[in-house]
Amino acid sequence: MTVTVPGRLCWPVHRVATSGLYPDGLWTIEHQWTLADVVDRQQTRLGPVLAPWAGWRESQSVTSTSAVGITTTATAAFTNMADNTLTAWAAASPGWSLASGGQAQQFSTSEARRITRDKDACVPVRVWLYGSRTGSGTALVRVQSEGYSVAEVSFTSTTDGWSSANGHLRCGLGPEDTSVLQIFGKLAAAGTLTVRHIVVEYLDT
Repeated sequence: MTVTVPGRLCWPVHRVATSGLYPDGLWTIEHQWTLADVVDRQQTRLGPVLAPWAGWRESQSVTSTSAVGITTTATAAFTNMADNTLTAWAAASPGWSLASGGQAQQFSTSEARRITRDKDACVPVRVWLYGSRTGSGTALVRVQSEGYSVAEVSFTSTTDGWSSANGHLRCGLGPEDTSVLQIFGKLAAAGTLTVRHIVVEYLDT
């Protein structure tokens, strides 16, 4: 399932407002809750964030209202959005770490027979991406932490906004284990796919 979030909302506010856990509506949360209230509810009731990222550049003006982000124009094959010369996941390529998720793995999805081999520990996640695409058709973004471990999010709008998808991603057995999360994108037709923010949220199922 893919969820599209109004672009004007910051991600934590929307997650709290649509969680179904609080009687307050979106207007009340936006206008009467403090930022500390939002952060506390997001952290304690909606689960931890395993990998947040924003595409701000040091060179951006302090008056800038959006991050530069990462882009790709690839249409034939998925391309690493942080390094467009790469077209496949590789443990030696740069990325983000999901290693902290190893302390929250669930028995049913982490294969008890291979648990000591440091291969199959994984966690359920919801991947949130903020971005857009030019051109036409559906652009796809793959968030990948192993050759076989992928969560895929789609973009169909030319206006920046949040989109999300659920999945399972390999994370290792503990914080000290090697873990490399990489982002790949592909367009359906000529254009540019831009991702400005990434959040990988632990999903307690």
